[in-house]
Amino acid sequence: MEAKNKCDICGEYELLPFKCKYCGGTFCGEHRLPEKHDCTGLAILNSYAYKNEQIAKSNSRYIKKRKRSNPVQRLVKNIRNFVYLGLAIIFILIIGIGYTTYTKYQPLIDDYNAKINSMNDAYSMVEHYTDTYYSSSDFLSDEWLAGLKNSIDEYKTLGEEAISAGYLIQDCPYYDKNILYENERAFNSSLKRAMEYYNAPTHTLQLWDDKKEAIMVYPNGSRCHITEHRDAKDPTYAQLISFLLNDHTELDTYIPGSYVCENFAIRLHDNAESNLIRAHLVNVEFYGQSSGHMIVAFNTVDRGTAYIDDTGNTIEQKMRGCPSLDAYVNPAVGQEYIPQYLFPGLAGGWYHTSMGRVSDVYQIS
Repeated sequence: MEAKNKCDICGEYELLPFKCKYCGGTFCGEHRLPEKHDCTGLAILNSYAYKNEQIAKSNSRYIKKRKRSNPVQRLVKNIRNFVYLGLAIIFILIIGIGYTTYTKYQPLIDDYNAKINSMNDAYSMVEHYTDTYYSSSDFLSDEWLAGLKNSIDEYKTLGEEAISAGYLIQDCPYYDKNILYENERAFNSSLKRAMEYYNAPTHTLQLWDDKKEAIMVYPNGSRCHITEHRDAKDPTYAQLISFLLNDHTELDTYIPGSYVCENFAIRLHDNAESNLIRAHLVNVEFYGQSSGHMIVAFNTVDRGTAYIDDTGNTIEQKMRGCPSLDAYVNPAVGQEYIPQYLFPGLAGGWYHTSMGRVSDVYQIS
């Protein structure tokens, strides 16, 4: 009770304190007037004006609450937040896909560049041999060829050297040991006739691309060689199909920069020749592409030329289930190069897409 009898301003005890009808406070006689305790301008407690003032404050709080809970505003805000979230997710996906693509395909790009560089190096190495025959036809061992040009430069009698090396016999009718051969073309041409005279079953050719005036090389820079058989003949179409069914060149794995189309084509060529089927290597060039593609041609006696592309699949393609099958193609200049499976029933719905538009087609062997 004593606390209620004290003045709210000075704390002086009053037996009968004054109660302000405006603010409701308790005051002594000195501070009883409104102007003495700063409550002027207030409405009388529980009066009509006071109630209206409280109602107005309540309405104001209600209106603010309604504004805050407006469903349209909430929807707009949610949409805006959703858009921001979507943009953030798209940005993260782009960064992730870009990084993944870079890490996956950069090694392939490096391998391709290494292949191009090695081929350019090989071309520059043999540039001064572009007018010689043995660059395109190698009928001798590597050791013999290594000293061949030096022998010619020194104007030695190559017939005598060939006899002493065991390549020819003394009475070979196709070789005059006293003739001075002035260049590799004459020497190799004569030696080829000598080998045919001795019925050599096969001979090895070093591939030469006349269009590019360069020795054909593998991605690692080593020179390409093929083996031709003396008794090989053009097959019938049925014989070709039978051979392809039993040949498994297409099952090899394509390794960018290491085992590529040249490897597949040369292997198929040599396998065919060993089965006495005449085969020819064909190079295909494409518009807008610096590198070409090598396939094998067979001149069948009953259905004309058949172009076979036995290039196999990469490890990634095999893991995806892409079949490794023989394919035929019509490499026409100006047309898209699209191989077709020779045995589509085994393809399981897979098919080849275009490798590009053909700009040139020419036979190498």
